Amino acid sequence: MTRPGSRRIASGSSTAGATSKIGAAVSDSLLRFYLAFVPRERIRYETGIPAAHGFPTLTEGGPCDVDESPWILACNYDGAGEMLRYLYDGLVAPAGKIAGELREFGQARYVERESVASMADDGFVFVPKDCASGKPCRIHVVFHGCRQGIGELGRAFAREAGYNRWADANRIVVLYPQAERASFRRSTPAAAGTGGATPASTTPRETARSSRACTARSRLSAPDRR
Repeated sequence: MTRPGSRRIASGSSTAGATSKIGAAVSDSLLRFYLAFVPRERIRYETGIPAAHGFPTLTEGGPCDVDESPWILACNYDGAGEMLRYLYDGLVAPAGKIAGELREFGQARYVERESVASMADDGFVFVPKDCASGKPCRIHVVFHGCRQGIGELGRAFAREAGYNRWADANRIVVLYPQAERASFRRSTPAAAGTGGATPASTTPRETARSSRACTARSRLSAPDRR
């Protein structure tokens, strides 16, 4: 377990103003929360992307300033790449076609019966070719945003957000846990949360989702003892 102060965090807010559902005040509050645990020099806080509410990419998704499904935004900005390059030293830029595979796996084994986690039946994992052949690899966990889960978009977020091309070039297995709508409140969209840490207002449901993802990550990274 690494000390909180030794970690790096990448966060940010949009400059799109009224087109963004989450204003700068919310992101600024999250930054203040992180600063209670992590030195400022280990936090990258990006505020210069004129994006609507969604995940910015180079070319995938809809118009950068339009707030609509699939909330993957073609902003000529490699959000996944910029984040990964900040979090991990020495990454090489992707080149050529992706050789790895995006796989579907059953999440039920990681969810306790009667759990409040609201996990979907299936999740996704991207496995680079080198990792599948047994070479040592890192694991990175990516949580989708609201209405970006398997029930709404299928594989779209896991396929188009931009993580896989970087993972393929740098031997990183990417785990994409998938949430579903809360059964007790139909208006609640399926969201796993996109932050790398969670503020004090995190709900038990969100905490359970993160716990299940950590369990899956631990089992993926454990040595095969068969």
